[in-house]
Amino acid sequence: MWQLWLAVIHFSSLVLGLASNEKLPSDFLHLLPSTNDYNLSEVFPENYDKYMLPKQSDGRAIKIYFTFDLLNVLQVDEENGVLRYQTFFSFAWEDRRLVVPRSARNYSSITLDSDLKERMWLPDIFIFGQEDFEQGRLLQDVGRLHLLTSGHVFLSIYSSYSVGCHLDFSAYPFDVHTCDLIVGSWSCRRTVLVSVRLKRSTTFFFFHTFLPCVLLVATSWLSLLLPPDVIPGRMVLCITSLLALLTMYTSSLGSMRVSYIRNTDVWFVGCLLFDFLIILEYAVLLWVQRELADGAARWTRVTPFQLRKRLRNPRYMDHVCRWVLAVLFTLFCVVFLAYTLGRKGEDADEQAS
Repeated sequence: MWQLWLAVIHFSSLVLGLASNEKLPSDFLHLLPSTNDYNLSEVFPENYDKYMLPKQSDGRAIKIYFTFDLLNVLQVDEENGVLRYQTFFSFAWEDRRLVVPRSARNYSSITLDSDLKERMWLPDIFIFGQEDFEQGRLLQDVGRLHLLTSGHVFLSIYSSYSVGCHLDFSAYPFDVHTCDLIVGSWSCRRTVLVSVRLKRSTTFFFFHTFLPCVLLVATSWLSLLLPPDVIPGRMVLCITSLLALLTMYTSSLGSMRVSYIRNTDVWFVGCLLFDFLIILEYAVLLWVQRELADGAARWTRVTPFQLRKRLRNPRYMDHVCRWVLAVLFTLFCVVFLAYTLGRKGEDADEQAS
């Protein structure tokens, strides 16, 4: 589950031109009233060449205006590092070779069929790292193609496409990613950069992973409250919890295959280690009981605490291990959360800068 920091992004830019702070001319903001009553032979003269770059009336290179709306991030493919965007592009440029019919002089623009863009010159604008492109379509392509009476062309496209992005999951599930969407042209070195920041929702991890692991370790810890003689009961609690933790860990490894250690790997290994220590404590306890029963146990006197006689009592050994393991596991949880949340904040600040 991801949270998109910027749900809708809108900006306008001059892709080809002299000044980066130029805005879309006011002519492109008034497309209505429009008409679709035209003769195709009137719009495209016989000598029209779609491979030839149009020029302004004064001979200079044309300016291509570009607006962009990022509507949504449809999908985040974590395994392949690909994001699928849903956007609305708008392009505007001047092409004086196209002729506005006399019958349309009383209108602001002519609405052309979207298929006619295959016959006219189009800017060579592309998206860096693009893997596929799909234009929205219902009964026809979702978009607009207008020829303004001023001799300008206005093209808008509703589309979805996939773009590659480097995703680092070492801080998972507290990872924050910045994916760059770069739009450029082969004819110009200037590019437009849009940075999309993704933050994973940690609520899902808390209820799906963190809380169940704590409960499973606590279940194993509760076995220390049972009498040492209840061997089946204590072993069932410990082994069942250990198998459940191993199943959860294996499942998490299959969902996201990476070659480095993630935060969740540290968490699962820590929980498995504490579960194993509880089982180890009970095995040592049974060994001490058996050695004491056979008279083979030998204890070394420790001064000044005189622990020899107390350690002969299995209940006292259970009592000490019970509190030591509880304190250590609580400390592990606090340190893990403090480290991961602190690292999350550092990564967010680094990517923001």
